[in-house]
Order: sequence, then C-alpha cells, then structure tokens
Amino acid sequence: MDNRVKAAWLEENLKLKCKEFCNYTGVMIECMTWNVNGMPPPSNGVFFDSPNCSTSDLVFIGLQEVSEQHVDAYVAYFTLLFNDKGLAFFCQSRMSGILLIGYCRTVYKDWIQYSASSQVPCGFMGYMGNKGGVGVKVRLWDSFLIVVNSHLAAHQDYTLKRNQDYRDIESRMSFASAMDDDYNTDHNRKTAKTTEQALYEKLTRAWSDSTGVNAADAIIWMGDLNYRLDASRHKILGFVEREDYDGLLRYDQLLRVKSQKTAFIGYTEPLITFPPTYKYDPGTRTFDSSPKARIPAYCDRILCKSRSIDISIEPTLYASPDVFYSDHKPVVLHVKMQCRQIDRNLFSKQYSCVLKQLDNLENDLIPDTELIFD
Repeated sequence: MDNRVKAAWLEENLKLKCKEFCNYTGVMIECMTWNVNGMPPPSNGVFFDSPNCSTSDLVFIGLQEVSEQHVDAYVAYFTLLFNDKGLAFFCQSRMSGILLIGYCRTVYKDWIQYSASSQVPCGFMGYMGNKGGVGVKVRLWDSFLIVVNSHLAAHQDYTLKRNQDYRDIESRMSFASAMDDDYNTDHNRKTAKTTEQALYEKLTRAWSDSTGVNAADAIIWMGDLNYRLDASRHKILGFVEREDYDGLLRYDQLLRVKSQKTAFIGYTEPLITFPPTYKYDPGTRTFDSSPKARIPAYCDRILCKSRSIDISIEPTLYASPDVFYSDHKPVVLHVKMQCRQIDRNLFSKQYSCVLKQLDNLENDLIPDTELIFD
C-alpha cells in the first residue's frame, strides 16, 4: 500500500476513534448580528447589554453598514462593554461596512486563539465590499471554529442573487492553512519525524484539509442575509399583530431556499419566536412608514453547522433584543460548543490499535500463492 494511502487511512480511522483519545470542554459562545444603518454607537449606554454575557466564554459581534468614521468607535464601545464582563478583544475582520469583532474570556486566553481571517466582496462586479462576507478562524484547544459575518444582496425579489452571494462567499473565502502534510514532506524526512508524531501534530492543528469556510469543526454564519417574506405587507402585519410567527415563517425565503438546498445546505437555525427585525422607523417600534412602505422581514439571521462527528454545537437562546435604534433590530444566538483536547498518551494507544488494524488489512491483501514443481 502506498505511503500516502496508508497515512490517509490511519488519519481517517483515528478520527473515528477520536472520543477514545480526546477530552471535551463545553464553551459558551454568544453571537450578535446587527445592521446599524450607518449610525454611530449611541451614547446612552444601552446599545447592547446581554444579561448572559457574564457566562459567555466567547462573544462575536457582526455589524453591517458601519460608516468608515464609526469603525473605531464601535470597536472601542464593545471593548469597553465586554472588558467590564471579563472578556478581552482578540480578533477582528473588516471589509468596507461589514465588521466582525471577537472577544474571549481572559481565563481562556491561552487556549482560545485567533488563527486567520478572510474577506470576500460580492458588491458591484464582485469587487465592491458593501456586500459580501468577512470571517475569522479560531482555535479552541484542539478544535476549530469559523465565524462568518455577511451582508447579502438587498431587495424583495433578489433571492437568486442572495443565493449566489452565499455561494460566492462559501467558495471564495479562504483561511491560511494551519496544516501541512508533514509525514509526506522533505522537511519531515529530514527531521525523521515519525508518522505517529506527524499525525498527532496534524490533528492538533486542523481536523480538515480544507482551507475554505468548511476548514473547521463548526461554522457560525450570521449577518443581514436580506431574505424576505413573500406575502403582502397587510398580511404580514396581521401575523405580527397576532404574534403568529409560525404563520410568518411559511413565507420566509431563507427557509424555502434551505429546503430546496440552493443555499445554506447543512446549516441549522433555532426556531424564530420574535417579530421581524426589518424595517423600522429608526428609534421607534413602527415598521417602515415611508412612502416605500417596505414589507417587514427576518433579514437578520444566525445559523450554525457542525462538521465533525465528535463536535456538537447546541443553541441555548435565539432572540431579538428590544433595541430600537437602527432600521434593523439585532439578533442574538447563544450556543454551547463541545471542544476537543487531544490526550497525547491516549492518542498513542489508539494509534497502536489502528496501526495493527492496518497491518492486518495489508496482510489480508497479500495474495495466496502456491508453488508447484514438476
């Protein structure tokens, strides 16, 4: 059997036994998405103050339509807010008005590390950054999380363009690979690194060979996704007045494209139990009263996906705080992610078992021969 084939076989079969050599820690993650409509952070101190922040280990803030002159003010605002809750700034990714900021509980600063960032424009001709997505890749012990903040195409009838924006971000977003095929490189041969050691180092640096959005154990995708409700304004307002959110969601474009598998395949979203987040007269609870009278919609969403058999990401809260400042309301998602820590000694034991299985497999592949002499 070719050495590369052997190495790949060993890696895949070790992954299947990961729970035999890994310990797991639950990390509480909070995400917020908000289109701030070009407005500065308010000075009244109630812009965003989640009651559960005190129990969050990681917080990611995804903003859209942040004016150039307000970027530093928003970073300073949230940094001050979360510093008071024992969280420190540790990563940022920005493209035009799309801003993603990450905060980490200080006691975990040695175990939760920023790895890489990426930006994908989807605006005019695919080059303007007013639409598109930004992302960060984060290492949590020996697990990897990617968080994406995106602003997709606007307007009621642009569902196909929103789907295409999603596909463009998914296919073009690239994070610097934290992993090399060490056990098949000249460097490794020169250092006489064993296959076991190379595999151990590889699995502690990345669980996937991909460098794109799927280069992680779990993905959280949030933003002003701009999917609308395909019903008349009168009908939508009737559902809102009755607080019939299940009725509203029957007209939701995002749920439809997910069921048709044309976008966000494999992503899950908790049940929505709050009113539409768009479009309000800024500073009021009144839906758009301008001559355009836009139809209320759930433009602002947060979805998540687990890609590894041993890593779960379970929602504990999905809500839209009653903050009426922009023409959008914020949306908040809390999840608990189980993060792996590879135990070196247990890994060695499982490696020996898997290697023995490989030896047996190779022996079974040797053809039986019989020599006959005249």
